[in-house]
Amino acid sequence: MNIEFRRADPAECDAAFLALLDEVHEDGEHARRVLASLRHDLFVARDGDRLVGGALCSELLVRGRTGGGVENLAVSPDYHGRGIGRGLMEMAEGHYRRLGFQGMQLTVRADNAPARALYDSLGYQAVERRVRMWKEFAPETPGGHAEANVRVIQRWTDDVWNRGRLEEVAELVAEGCLRHDAGKPARAISVAENLERIASFRKQVPDLHFINNDLVADGDRVVARFTMTGTDPEKHERFVFSGIEIFRLAGGKIVETWSSETATGPWRDSARG
Repeated sequence: MNIEFRRADPAECDAAFLALLDEVHEDGEHARRVLASLRHDLFVARDGDRLVGGALCSELLVRGRTGGGVENLAVSPDYHGRGIGRGLMEMAEGHYRRLGFQGMQLTVRADNAPARALYDSLGYQAVERRVRMWKEFAPETPGGHAEANVRVIQRWTDDVWNRGRLEEVAELVAEGCLRHDAGKPARAISVAENLERIASFRKQVPDLHFINNDLVADGDRVVARFTMTGTDPEKHERFVFSGIEIFRLAGGKIVETWSSETATGPWRDSARG
């Protein structure tokens, strides 16, 4: 089994996720309302081209505390017992921790023993007759500044590069960001140039997607080990490229980057800084 877990652009996986809910005989009307109206995130598990698990989550406020809310969690019956539900939950928790949220909330039927066992094992506590459950995240350590920098890079990856929210570029990267590419002189990149570069990438490779396999923060720097996937616009073949990028941040913005050797082809300028 080679299961790929990822945070997906819901527009890419809406139909497949709703089909999965139908497969497990779960009413998809609630999910449709969430997908259409709430600020949400979709975490998926794929076996090749098949979506075999998904967790649809939203952002919520619980008694004055920010949290992630699990709206729907589903795993294909063929893949039960393989840790997919746990993997999706841990991915969702990690995402909301990086955003600085204080916990996660979910609702489970009292007679759903397998789901109850999973949530119990993950540390969720009953707050309403063992139906509505909440997990409090541990308080942030003194490394909160580094954690804030990690959240910037996560937004830079997920919102700007993967979702194309170009209106966030000026908020996340500084004017004249200094960029160091392997084997090239350092150069300053304006916000306008970054906007043009990202738009061009996404036009050439519409399914371009970055995953941060590791994010390590220390002081004013964040190191990202990433994987980039997409479809070659000339060969029409799927490609996978991995690299390492270092970001330096100041005032909540990316001000300098260093990247490993970039890929060849239309995505040769693949560094995200």
